[in-house]
Amino acid sequence: MNARLDTMQAAILLVKLKHLDSMLEKRILAAQRYAKLLEDVEGVKAPVVTPSAKHAYAVYTIRISKSENRSGEERRESIRQSFSQNEIGFAIYYDRCIHQQPAYAAFASGRTFPACEAASAEVISLPIHPWLTYEDQATIVSVLKKALHSGEN
Repeated sequence: MNARLDTMQAAILLVKLKHLDSMLEKRILAAQRYAKLLEDVEGVKAPVVTPSAKHAYAVYTIRISKSENRSGEERRESIRQSFSQNEIGFAIYYDRCIHQQPAYAAFASGRTFPACEAASAEVISLPIHPWLTYEDQATIVSVLKKALHSGEN
């Protein structure tokens, strides 16, 4: 892999660098809107950032907890399907724990890590970018809520 930066890439990134602080602030605002929209949604744990920290929100990953009738993983699958049907972008970045990665298999042979495995089965990342509007986020959260409640009866 050639990871060197050529002149054209450098020129483009120099222009983009001038906008970095503004783009980060817009991501933070989007994350704050998500936090507000999700604060009363039962079964959803949003990211927590300590007051002394500044998060870049490259991703906005939430955790879906189990309900009386379904596991967190089953509920996440409902969300995934609903997002796909409604053409809402999402990602599952952390679907396999580090001890389950081939490169680390020898270090974890025969061991389980239940908390890590549960978390990896219950997380999903919502769309987040500087141009995300409140209306977009309200729609995303509305679809998420409907998916969480589907199959609960």
